[in-house]
Amino acid sequence: MRPKAQQANRTFMLGTIVLGTLVIGIVVLFTSLSVNLSASKDEIATIVRDTYHFRLAKSLYGNDIDIYLNDSLLYRGTPTADTLLTVGRTADDNAVIMVDRATDYMHIAEVPAKQGTFRIEPHTDGIKLIAE
Repeated sequence: MRPKAQQANRTFMLGTIVLGTLVIGIVVLFTSLSVNLSASKDEIATIVRDTYHFRLAKSLYGNDIDIYLNDSLLYRGTPTADTLLTVGRTADDNAVIMVDRATDYMHIAEVPAKQGTFRIEPHTDGIKLIAE
């Protein structure tokens, strides 16, 4: 009886090792496929290469403001000199959000798809992005 019990334990252990290796292999295969399908190398290079430059207008100097691109904080404070904000393109559709901290009023402007330098100026309807 004793040799059969050892043989059964050995078979069970070998089967468990094979099954575990198979499961790990399938997880690695699907992970590598999902990474390759979600973002190709050309798309990543295009996103990294596109950059936006935002220059704050002189009329904003002295105001306590926050500037966001989508949901990322770009600038917080009171601009006193020529302020240039540089950020990489994060999505296909981007929006600049400026919050006046004195009044907690939020102004939103849509960013054009092309890269470049834009001046952020206050406008009667909120803010305006002017290409330079």
